[in-house]
Amino acid sequence: MNWDIFVLMLSGSVRDPIFWIVGAIFGWDIERPLEKSLGIWLIAGLIWGGIRAAIYLNLGENLGVVECGAIMILCVGLMCILAISIRFARVIYHR
Repeated sequence: MNWDIFVLMLSGSVRDPIFWIVGAIFGWDIERPLEKSLGIWLIAGLIWGGIRAAIYLNLGENLGVVECGAIMILCVGLMCILAISIRFARVIYHR
């Protein structure tokens, strides 16, 4: 996979409203234990990544296992970063 495809996947993922909505909802709850929240974020990222990979495949892109896996890993990473950022901001705000 080359750099241009990675930048395209990253920019498309960041513009996806599912990312912002789901990340904000799951990152908002600061009373849930961090371990449980991390599991939820991982599952949400995998589901979101699977949806993004399916959309690319339905649009006619020729993606292999590596590209689909890269999309899913990217989505999991972005979901965890957004959700932990929101959670951290809420913890700081509540203090």
